[in-house]
Parts: sequence; structure tokens; C-alpha cells
Amino acid sequence: RRYVITWRQDRASATAAAFVPLSFAPGEAYQFDWSHEIVVMNGVTINENLRGQPHNLFIEDAIQETTVITTGISAEYGRFTGGVVSTLTKSGGNEFSGSFRDTFTNAAWTTTPDFPGATDPKGKTNQVYEATLGGRIIRDRLWFLGAGRKAETSTARSTFQTGIPFSNGFDEKRYEGKVTAAITTSHNVVGSYLDVDNVESNN
Repeated sequence: RRYVITWRQDRASATAAAFVPLSFAPGEAYQFDWSHEIVVMNGVTINENLRGQPHNLFIEDAIQETTVITTGISAEYGRFTGGVVSTLTKSGGNEFSGSFRDTFTNAAWTTTPDFPGATDPKGKTNQVYEATLGGRIIRDRLWFLGAGRKAETSTARSTFQTGIPFSNGFDEKRYEGKVTAAITTSHNVVGSYLDVDNVESNN
């Protein structure tokens, strides 16, 4: 019993040094995290090769469903040690339908953080436009979907230590085209095209 008490006291007071780096060289982002998740859109992996982050190819209004898989994952996905996030976009139908959305954001609508050196955000309103259109080419056989997203945003930032304010701007356009053909009652052939064009200023 005396030995157990001494062992517990020694263990409670024991310390260990740990090194936690604050920056990583390219290609070393996974040296402390052995899990790797993949993001799939319409059956295609959209992770980039350097850090494994997904490309922003999605258009919110064109998404039909998103599934997060963590157990019992099929080997067809491959190249992962964590989980799979699978997203399917809409496919159109026999009836023509579409949508249009305009989203407004403004950094001045949020409270400025209360810490030394904080600057008031610039009151510029950012707008994000999204549109979708889908329908039939041949009834019950061939359908299409087209979608687009345009965002011109500006984020208020400041230089390190000197605190000089500046605007970090993005001009981003996303496109999607999809055609679905019914070969039989149980089999479809899907062709999907996704693209993003992003220009950043003052980074």
C-alpha cells in the first residue's frame, strides 16, 4: 500500500516536455495527424494535393444531398484513413425549374473585437449571386442542369504590428453543367462539369 501511494504521488508530479511547431513546411501538414478525409462531388474527389483541402467547387443551391460516412466505407473511395464526405448535385427533371438568390454580408454588421489594436471593419456590403436552371431534353430519358455562382467580396484586414487597415478582395466565379441520361429503368449515365475561377487581391 505504501508503494502504491508513493507511485501515485510521483506520477502526479511528473512532467514532460513537448514541442509544438507553429509553422509547417509544404508537405508536412499531416506529420501529427495521421487521419485523412476525402471530399467527393458527383463521384469525383475534389481534394487538392498539397494539404488535402477540398476545392470550393460547390454551388449551394445546386446541391441535392450530402452524406458523411465514417464507418463501413466501401473500398471504391480509396486513399483515405478518416472519413468520406460525398455530395451529389441536382439532375434536373421532366419539368423545368430554376432558382436565383442574392446573399448580402457586411463586416460592419458585426461587433468589433475588444482587444488592443483592433480596427473598425469597413462598411462595404458584399454580394453573392447564385442561379440554377434544370429540365428535360428528352422526356423520361435525358435531363440537364446548369448552375452558376458569382461572388465579389472584400474583407477588412490590418497589417501585423503596425495595424494599418486594408481590404482583402476576392472575385470568384463557379460553374456547373450536368447531363443525366436514363439508359434503362435501373441504370443512368451522368456527365458533370465543375469549374472555379478565383482572383484574390491584397493577400
